[in-house]
Amino acid sequence: DFVRRQVLTSRNLTRNRLGDYLFGSLATQIEHHLFPTMAENKVRMAEPIIKAFCHERSIPYHETGLFEAFREIFLHLHDAGSPLRRPGSYAGAPR
Repeated sequence: DFVRRQVLTSRNLTRNRLGDYLFGSLATQIEHHLFPTMAENKVRMAEPIIKAFCHERSIPYHETGLFEAFREIFLHLHDAGSPLRRPGSYAGAPR
């Protein structure tokens, strides 16, 4: 369903002033994906409500620090690009 998909495919940054300043409401990506038109100054207020909702329904709520989030993203991109690193696997490869 919509809620499960948004929560499972998103992550929040653990709360800190630097992350909030640099990323704004994108630091709360889960809530941003659930409520994209919510005012940025209200998104953090929705966070504990969504966390409780997910906990009650056993939906994993992923929250991580900034550097761990970048590590996860780069590992995912590395895995996604692995087929392209095989010799002759790119579109311009000679046949």
